[in-house]
Amino acid sequence: MATPEQIFDDLAQRFKLEAPVTEQIVKLGITTLSEFRFYCQDDSELQASFFTPVESSLSNARLQKARLRQAWAAVCQAESAREDKGSAATVSLDEEDLLPASQLSNIKEMFWRRYRIVMPPDNTPSDRWVSKAQRALTKRSMDVVDVWDVRSIFNQRTSTAKRRRVAGSVLYIAEQGDEDDATASEQTWFTYLQQLRVYLYSLALPGAAAVDPAPTGKETPENSVEHVQVPLDVLLKYLYRCEKLALQLPERARLQHIQSLDRAERGEWAQRFANSAATLGQCVLAVYRERDAHRLAPAFTGREMPPLPPASRRVSTEVPPNEDPRSGQLAKQFRDGTRLCDAYQQGRCPKQGENESEDARGRGSEAQSAPLRGAWSDFKYFACVFLAARRKFQIIRHNLASMQMLPFHQCGHLHDPHEWSPGAHDSGISCPSADEAEYSASLCFTLVVAASHWAVDKGYAVLRIQRLPPVQVSGDWRGLVKLPPKTFREDAMGLMASHVGLMPSADSALRVQVQDVWQRGEPLPADVVYIGHSLEQRLPELRGKKLACDCGNAQKPEHVRRILLAAMAGLQIPGSVAYPISQSSIVSAAQSLVQGSSRLSLRWPYIEDLVNSPHFTAFGDWLRERGLPDAGVLGHRALGSACVMAQRASAADQGAVASKRHALPPVVPYGQTADSHFRCALDVQLHGCPLDWEAVVDHDVQFAAASMATDLARLRRIRADAMALLKELAVRLWPVSQQLHAVQHPDVHSVNPRVHLALFAVCVVLLAWPDTSLVQGLLEGFPAVGYQEPCGVWQSKPARFCTLQDALSEGKRDAEAVVSSLRPSEDDQVVWEAGEKDEKAGFCHPSVGWQELTAAGRLFRVIRRFVVTQASGKKRVIDDALAGRQSEFSSDANKLQFCSAIQPCLHAQALAAELARQGKCCAEWPDTLATAGEDLPDAYRKIPMRPDHAWACVDWSSLATETQLYVEELFELFGFPFSTEKRQEPAAAGDFLGLMHDFSQLQQGTVRVWVRERLVEKIGDIIREAQETDTLKPGQASKLYGCVTFLDQGVFGRVARAGLTAIKDRQYASRGHARLTDELRSAFDTIRAVLDMRPQRLVRVLPQLGSRVLAASDAAQDACRIGSGGFLVVTPKKERLGAVVPVDDAVFHLWDEQETKIAQLELLMVLQGLLTFPSQFQGSSGVWYVDNIAALMALVRGRSDSPELDHMAQTVHILLFHLRCYLYFEWVPSGSNWADGISRDGFEDRWWRSHGFKVHSSTVPVFLWRFPLAVRSSIFSFLA
Repeated sequence: MATPEQIFDDLAQRFKLEAPVTEQIVKLGITTLSEFRFYCQDDSELQASFFTPVESSLSNARLQKARLRQAWAAVCQAESAREDKGSAATVSLDEEDLLPASQLSNIKEMFWRRYRIVMPPDNTPSDRWVSKAQRALTKRSMDVVDVWDVRSIFNQRTSTAKRRRVAGSVLYIAEQGDEDDATASEQTWFTYLQQLRVYLYSLALPGAAAVDPAPTGKETPENSVEHVQVPLDVLLKYLYRCEKLALQLPERARLQHIQSLDRAERGEWAQRFANSAATLGQCVLAVYRERDAHRLAPAFTGREMPPLPPASRRVSTEVPPNEDPRSGQLAKQFRDGTRLCDAYQQGRCPKQGENESEDARGRGSEAQSAPLRGAWSDFKYFACVFLAARRKFQIIRHNLASMQMLPFHQCGHLHDPHEWSPGAHDSGISCPSADEAEYSASLCFTLVVAASHWAVDKGYAVLRIQRLPPVQVSGDWRGLVKLPPKTFREDAMGLMASHVGLMPSADSALRVQVQDVWQRGEPLPADVVYIGHSLEQRLPELRGKKLACDCGNAQKPEHVRRILLAAMAGLQIPGSVAYPISQSSIVSAAQSLVQGSSRLSLRWPYIEDLVNSPHFTAFGDWLRERGLPDAGVLGHRALGSACVMAQRASAADQGAVASKRHALPPVVPYGQTADSHFRCALDVQLHGCPLDWEAVVDHDVQFAAASMATDLARLRRIRADAMALLKELAVRLWPVSQQLHAVQHPDVHSVNPRVHLALFAVCVVLLAWPDTSLVQGLLEGFPAVGYQEPCGVWQSKPARFCTLQDALSEGKRDAEAVVSSLRPSEDDQVVWEAGEKDEKAGFCHPSVGWQELTAAGRLFRVIRRFVVTQASGKKRVIDDALAGRQSEFSSDANKLQFCSAIQPCLHAQALAAELARQGKCCAEWPDTLATAGEDLPDAYRKIPMRPDHAWACVDWSSLATETQLYVEELFELFGFPFSTEKRQEPAAAGDFLGLMHDFSQLQQGTVRVWVRERLVEKIGDIIREAQETDTLKPGQASKLYGCVTFLDQGVFGRVARAGLTAIKDRQYASRGHARLTDELRSAFDTIRAVLDMRPQRLVRVLPQLGSRVLAASDAAQDACRIGSGGFLVVTPKKERLGAVVPVDDAVFHLWDEQETKIAQLELLMVLQGLLTFPSQFQGSSGVWYVDNIAALMALVRGRSDSPELDHMAQTVHILLFHLRCYLYFEWVPSGSNWADGISRDGFEDRWWRSHGFKVHSSTVPVFLWRFPLAVRSSIFSFLA
């Protein structure tokens, strides 16, 4: 119960009574509002009891007397009303009232101090629910609340304020109407869990209070309930278990089942909390552990079966519960005479848990699995995908939810057609069936990981394996049958354990550094082997040894790394030999890709002579020559995040830095002394930073560059022969595609009746393409909703598993909502014409009316179409998957990574690097470069789930025209012709994804990049219209900000980033705020200045070799408006220069009156260094080290939310543009910053003296701050 002090403190806050009055009330022994009411009979007694004794201590006695009367009258009326039950209003501190604002603030501050998290508004409980939770914890009386009644702070802020009238008088108490005015969301299982989350947070906020008395032991993740009242981790554990259970249930059963279990479990919380001395957190944890069995998904049968895994694309038909699946006549043998097992046919086979298909004997068909009952599912897989030597389709029946998320990988390997035939070798006769009886190491660890996640979900274990083992879906598998079976099983267990993060076995090899194990003048220890040379011939002696190398931190080549890992596991490595591909091997592999869910009898032509052409094997030969991996997947795969950052850096675009996500490793390791850091920085200056690296491109792009670097006449012959080869292959395979078209669904066939399915299948095999499901998708159609499993091209990411049944379950109700929201529009005719066009092209069915659709008796989900009018006036029809909820019921496990707009520049860099390896500089190239472009019309309809429809290529000018014709013919062979209207003829300059790239100055070693002129004109039109009307609406601001943001991709450095804060903020302005402000006019001037300056981006095609600069700076602020700073520079000619920068009042007057200006001073030192030594930075690249994160981020981003940092960052990048200088800004710890001494001690610093720097004084040109961007740019142009 509330104490008297709390009750009357609340009364004092409501009526603004001073503390002496409430203290007098409590002093007289009054404990409740009822006692306060009956203590006095009239106004005279009220004054004599509570007012007169403290009158002298009140600041405004007359006003306090009036407020005391008002409070007493309100209490009397409210108490009387409560007795009569005539009104629910009350001024007592009951469950429905808010806690005092100070107490609520303390609760939130306590929560923040413990967890350091800020929840979004729709997850944060309202103040009233926090107050109720606090009182429930205090009184040890917790109700089992209705989760649908819970309200968030968002509901509270968006509801209208109300007043509650007290006892029929003219006295009102202001309240927020979050409980009564807020409208609950639609009641689904998802919104129920969202409401439950808010309720659990309402318990966690006051539950962050420490347990009294505090335990003596140290807090750990396992004993948090012993230290705080209600730990957030315990509540979230309960919530996550609810979410996991919901995803295991069918859509229609989720809400009812989850709601029932949740109410039962919270009832147990309330009962134990009220009848014990345990904290609520302890009660929650105890009930969580005891009722874990209640959270197992129940067995559903018939139409209520839980969603099957994405691997189970071909699910056998359900048998009715009362029908024996073995009833009726049973077959005795296959059609070819092979006898069937009688025990299996009668259900008595001991191996019935694993069904092996005919494909295990090379027949190419899929086994029929036994009927599924209850919550059981089938995990279907090809053994060779899990690194076994032979193709064998198998099924494992399971009831683990974690295995449902394992993707189904179609085999795309080349296999020996006789791989299942017994053979003789030195040790005797081999039986393939016996050899392949055991699971491979990769499959074993896959099953272990899935089972481990199940055990963790149930609370039986702690997760120790964080990732899945490797798999291979394509490649040449024919040579693997010659290896002993244990190679992929017991011998590979150590390798797989290392891959998933477990400790290797005791006899596995370990990698060490030579300097760590070798004493000068002494031999290596007996258990150490030096692996410097001839590694392949020394494999037998490496097992169980320590492998010593002197490669430092550099990564060994990929082929050496693979051999080392194999040696650690005791594997035998076959020689890298290219085997001719037989007719049966290529046909079997292609047949496996196209057969889908049925056994197709296809007639394949003879193609063995074509697939063994050097044109198909050249890529593999090139990989072997370069020592690159030539087995397994060879096709394109998206680069990782670190490679993308390195790719951007090679194109003069620095991305993330320091500890930010996806940042590149530091160029100089952290944790060093100033002397050590300086020595490493000099080494970086000599060898180059990420701006000087070679372009990071895929192996296929490098191979294309190597092919282009040959003789032009030979290159022309190679391309002509390759095109003739592909044409002949397409002609021979077209009858097979026609056979596949005949079995296609009519709706799928009508989308693209000319797609060459057989050619796709053969090329996927020959190119070892990672997405082996591509052909089946083209044959049967790609998923439009539901779960899209990883395809192998993109990096994978976690995704929610959902089925088509989930998407269609509430489709009609959602469709009715969409239809009811439709209104007549001037663009209705545009939408109608677009539908007619799609119908004629075969992309959709004929139009139907609403009544006809609902009368069809099938589940459906509609998608709304609307029209977007572009700036050019073109009207584009858009499908709104958000309103139709298709997006909600779709999840993609692929992390899409689209092509960069500077991709042509990267291709030019790759070609330049290849020619440089041949000793040719840019001026010695055999020809100039030309660029051409093509557009794939209706790409998102003809190739579902593939976003990129723009294609570009780079080629020698003399070959560009015929090469473009070859590319057009190639796509026509596959059935996807280009659009003739958007064809870009070969030229020195081209347009790719909105950026213009110019190869005309390649002989000078640079590619110029700029945006389309249409974008420049569009930006100018928006600004002109805004200035003429003196308004900028949020929609216009959003369009302008998007255009200028894209402009940044085509400008030098970060010139176009700063000065746009006002436009960015206007996007989110409320209605009625459209007038131009001085800040917006200043932003317009900044944009115009940038466009007039035309700071084109320059991309070097070769790394900067000689002219590199090194710099570091620092600043100090010892007191308010007292600072110092300095910088040190090592020039390209290895001169060591520096300057001490006096910081006086004139400098501090550049900024506002805040006391701390250290970030501004740090950024000022960088600007001052460029202004002091402009000639040393002109035309150079290099690294500048800064030890202040705020200043560093402003430099890397080119902008800042602080206007002062924003202004200086803009000035720095404008100056770098005029100097044509590329700088890589890097963070250095303060203890390692060799400019720290000069910034503090100035000319008295010993460090720069001992290292030979020449230092003088440099004065800040404060007059520059008075000039706009255009004037500053003109001044800086004289420094170049």
